[in-house]
Amino acid sequence: MSPTVTNPVTALVQLAADEPDGSPAAELCWHLSRHVRHRDHASMTRHIAELRKNANRRG
Repeated sequence: MSPTVTNPVTALVQLAADEPDGSPAAELCWHLSRHVRHRDHASMTRHIAELRKNANRRG
């Protein structure tokens, strides 16, 4: 049975670590992990702004 991936960044970092340094596959995994982290950060920032906006409306 395969382990369940709960965090795609962790999976990408593990894949990159298993590859030889400088390999195209490792570079792609590093690039994708940075992209996913950036996307998640932007999404979380939007959610926090929305929560603050809603909290200010209520009072």
